[in-house]
Amino acid sequence: MIHCRLLVEADRERVVELARQHQQESAPHLTFDLDRMRATIDRALYKPNLIIFVAEYQEEVIGYLAAVKEPYAACSGFYIEQQLFYVEPRKRGSRAAAKLFAGFVRWAELQQAEEIFASIWGRQGGDRWIRRFGFEPAGQQMRRRVGG
Repeated sequence: MIHCRLLVEADRERVVELARQHQQESAPHLTFDLDRMRATIDRALYKPNLIIFVAEYQEEVIGYLAAVKEPYAACSGFYIEQQLFYVEPRKRGSRAAAKLFAGFVRWAELQQAEEIFASIWGRQGGDRWIRRFGFEPAGQQMRRRVGG
């Protein structure tokens, strides 16, 4: 059975490994930065504005979702934004992604944020999948690659 929980120190190396796979699969034009990922995990473990959830199956971490809690730049209140979301390929199609995302949404609602933002990059049908959790389009984000 797959379950979702918060990251703990013992998950560190497995989440680093998954993050490396995530980068290679989703953003091969970028360079994975091991030190930066380790610092991200440190922030998730010890600071309140970043959280990482993990999906676990038979005592193995098979996916993760990272989210930040940020104040608006020019408005009162704060928003929560899902930044990273990855389930290893052999567990796609299982309940891992849904459990991770549902756990994230429940946590974000408990924080009483004004808004929750989420995205799935590079996945066909990702927008339809996110809509099942009550999300709606909020404009358009575009990318321009610089350098390289």
